[in-house]
Amino acid sequence: MTVVTQSERRFISRAEIESLPLHATTLQHFKGPQGSFAGVWLKDLLSAQGVDETATLRFIAHDDYSTFINPEERDYLLVTRLDGEPLTLTDFGPTMLIVPAEAEFVEAGTANMTHWVWSIRDIIVQ
Repeated sequence: MTVVTQSERRFISRAEIESLPLHATTLQHFKGPQGSFAGVWLKDLLSAQGVDETATLRFIAHDDYSTFINPEERDYLLVTRLDGEPLTLTDFGPTMLIVPAEAEFVEAGTANMTHWVWSIRDIIVQ
């Protein structure tokens, strides 16, 4: 995954992401996968990367899907593993953004899915 700021573009490996404390949540993703999703809190990753907490973020997936996340919306888990196994491009990886607090709404089919991004390629800091 690449983080792009006004001054630089840097690659972040899975190992770098997972050097932060990992958290897990069990849920059914609206696209089908279910189980224990593990990763790091987005706000922790951004802090470790020195990203301004007031910045708007643009997430771009490998299929060029794009969405924006405002500073108020940072209760996301950047997932790198499902049931202990690393995510790959064929299973919505290598990283996926989920909102654990919305798990119940996902199962009910009422959650806003625009911020549940998978196969993340870039995070652009704006």
